[in-house]
Amino acid sequence: MKIDTAKNEISTTIGSFPYDFLVIAIGCRTNFFGNKIISSNSFSLKSTYDAISIRNHILLTFEKIISANKDEKESLSNLVIVGGGPTGVELAGAFAEIKKNVLPKDFRGIDFSEFRIILIEGSKDTLNNMSQKAKIHSRKYLKNMGVDILTETIVKNYDGYILTLSNGQTIRSNTVIWQRV
Repeated sequence: MKIDTAKNEISTTIGSFPYDFLVIAIGCRTNFFGNKIISSNSFSLKSTYDAISIRNHILLTFEKIISANKDEKESLSNLVIVGGGPTGVELAGAFAEIKKNVLPKDFRGIDFSEFRIILIEGSKDTLNNMSQKAKIHSRKYLKNMGVDILTETIVKNYDGYILTLSNGQTIRSNTVIWQRV
């Protein structure tokens, strides 16, 4: 690849293309803050493969709920999203809509009032880097959709079954999606 800034043109292996503005986005990596245990036990969402893995895991989780005992059901019924930025907020809202409109049709034997979607954010607000209006409306929207929101809370550890928080609270969960960058 070659960029000719004088001509506002980029040359690639498939041809040359003119541009008015050139943005080079090289992507990012999920930040587990050096915690290998969290990294190996939670999902991240950065690729199509990640999305398919999460979808398959969720479907398998609901199949397990049907025959699970009470202790297992609690862990299987808590979906945790760590990171209240744009992706985490969007993901929590999407899961809330799926919980309300899709899953009850596919899994008629499950009481979805026990299925919790929990969004955990370390800062004071969801969408913390956006306008005050966006912060207020995102929180209100998610709460109205039934999402539990924990702010000013840091995840200290997750072993695949128990999520340990900075406030000493623990959450039993079979599914943690990590959205910290």
